[in-house]
Amino acid sequence: MYTAHTATGSRSDRGDSDSQPLLLSVGQAARLLGVGTTLCWEMVHSGQLPSIRLGRRVLIPRAAVERLAHISEIP
Repeated sequence: MYTAHTATGSRSDRGDSDSQPLLLSVGQAARLLGVGTTLCWEMVHSGQLPSIRLGRRVLIPRAAVERLAHISEIP
């Protein structure tokens, strides 16, 4: 197992933000948003949810999912 060490400690000792992936699969994004994968794919295809293609994989930036979730919040 590889653990990066810095002056502030190991990578695993820092907050949750470092342990969270920056890019999510469509299934992971759907689970975080609480919607089905079909709806999540529709959002990707419509451009409502930005995505990045790496090889054959379609990945969604975590920041885009978080932005969408905050926009959808009811005050």
